[in-house]
Amino acid sequence: MKRIIAVLLFTLVLGTLVACTKKEELIEDVTELEPLLVKLTVTNEVEVGETVHMSSLVTMGNQKIDDADEVVYEVWEEGKKSDSVMIDSTNEKEGVYTAETSFDHDGLFHIQVHVTAKGLHTMPVEQVTVGSGGKYEESSGHDYHTEGFSMHFMKPTDVAAGEEKELIVHVELDELPLE
Repeated sequence: MKRIIAVLLFTLVLGTLVACTKKEELIEDVTELEPLLVKLTVTNEVEVGETVHMSSLVTMGNQKIDDADEVVYEVWEEGKKSDSVMIDSTNEKEGVYTAETSFDHDGLFHIQVHVTAKGLHTMPVEQVTVGSGGKYEESSGHDYHTEGFSMHFMKPTDVAAGEEKELIVHVELDELPLE
């Protein structure tokens, strides 16, 4: 009986030591994931018909990201998000992605860059005033972008009744993914 208890006690102590060692090794192997950062620069004020230059510097930590999976600019007029236009970017290397657009009337426009790289997604937004800036009614509260906060619902494709579909919402606070 004493041998059985001694063997069980020995096994328990040995198991505990192995578990503690494995846990410490795992902790040492974990590296902190750097956030995906995008510095969006746009021409903030232009006249009707002038070119608006859009540029995004994509970085992760100190590394410039030249191989982003997606860098697309979304442009819409104030209050008309559902009529937005997507503009593909040009990879200029050194982490810089650019595009250009122009507007045919006065107004307040929003430019949002959608960047997906290294399994992460971010989408900063800037405003452009064209001409006099136009006149708009007060927001009805359906705008998902406020100072420092951004929420974007990815519209699903190929949706069919009775089938499961993954829905994706991107939420950011101060241009960092909100967890």
